[in-house]
Amino acid sequence: MSEIATVGLDLAKNVLQVHGADGAGRSVLRKKLERMFWRF
Repeated sequence: MSEIATVGLDLAKNVLQVHGADGAGRSVLRKKLERMFWRF
């Protein structure tokens, strides 16, 4: 598995998306979580 160098968060109204990229900019992580599962 590649090491994650950059993390991006997309905080929309109903969905939280997490993206991770390695040092070369290739996507190595992509997760989507719907709002009903958020816990703060």
